[in-house]
Amino acid sequence: MAETVHTSCTGVETRLEIESEEDPSKIAKLARVSEAGCYVIQSLRNPTPISFQVSLNGQDLNLHSSEKPG
Repeated sequence: MAETVHTSCTGVETRLEIESEEDPSKIAKLARVSEAGCYVIQSLRNPTPISFQVSLNGQDLNLHSSEKPG
């Protein structure tokens, strides 16, 4: 490939649909706890350093070099 594949994200939307006879205040608390416990939402809101490593045949692969792994 000519290294022309790039991705981006313009936003993320989540929707929690609940059907229940329970008190709405209890459902609201459940929804807040669900949001707080969602690692995807929290990772997007509070960015975490990301490491990306590749190994080829048991050896680290330098993605920014045209040299063959040795």
